Amino acid sequence: MRYFCTYFDRNYLPRGLALYRSLQRHCPAFQLWVLCMDRVCYDVLAKLGLAGVHPIALADVPITVPRSHRGVTHAYHQYVVRSERRDE
Repeated sequence: MRYFCTYFDRNYLPRGLALYRSLQRHCPAFQLWVLCMDRVCYDVLAKLGLAGVHPIALADVPITVPRSHRGVTHAYHQYVVRSERRDE
């Protein structure tokens, strides 16, 4: 099993779906965690229900540092690691 993390909003959603299709072709055993930077992105991914995709709403990530780019991405990666450990 391979694990991937990414983040994007509705503007990048088509590229995110292309990433998913590429992973399906080249890495059949994967989990893709997506930090959805806006509600539209989250709603679309949640509705699609793609196997191996874990959409995460930005509001669900506990951020304890200022919402700078680095703070958000660091908190997101910590969230994914903690979530994956709970699933083991």
